[in-house]
Amino acid sequence: MQSQTSNLAYEREWARRRRLQYTVLVHLTESGSAKWGALYSRFDKDGTGEIGEALFQLAYSKHIMVESDGTAKITESGMRQLETGKNSFNA
Repeated sequence: MQSQTSNLAYEREWARRRRLQYTVLVHLTESGSAKWGALYSRFDKDGTGEIGEALFQLAYSKHIMVESDGTAKITESGMRQLETGKNSFNA
């Protein structure tokens, strides 16, 4: 029973993180590029720091590109992910 509970908690946490990544991609699609700090301000109002992990994962997956001045832009890969990955992001 403990294993099922921990599995469910893990799956919920993973889904929540994926939704945050999806939300960032949607924001960049609708608003264009954004400074890294502005993304923190917009998505980390509670100061949890989760947005940093989400942005790192998006950059690592090449769904966003971060320029030398700290501007984040959605990539073609990110656009494809929005279209093909809606279910995985919103799981």
